[in-house]
Amino acid sequence: MKTMSYAITTETLTALAESDTRNFFPEVDPDGIHICQFNLLHGDDTEVRSVWLVKLTDSDIPTNLSLITPLDTWNQLRAQFSKTP
Repeated sequence: MKTMSYAITTETLTALAESDTRNFFPEVDPDGIHICQFNLLHGDDTEVRSVWLVKLTDSDIPTNLSLITPLDTWNQLRAQFSKTP
């Protein structure tokens, strides 16, 4: 898996986080756009670990969010990602 930067909506971020709720913030802006800074295959290539810059409600300063997502979930949602330069 090649590391890419992606931009996603809160709906897609929520879907990615459903399997890993340990770090999900309730203050995530429902209309925000979130940027993937880093992602890699892990766990015998069965999951993706990723780090996101996340837009919070009532804040212009993003926060970091680390997620562990099953690879099949990542691949299903990847069509909703927008590549960033």
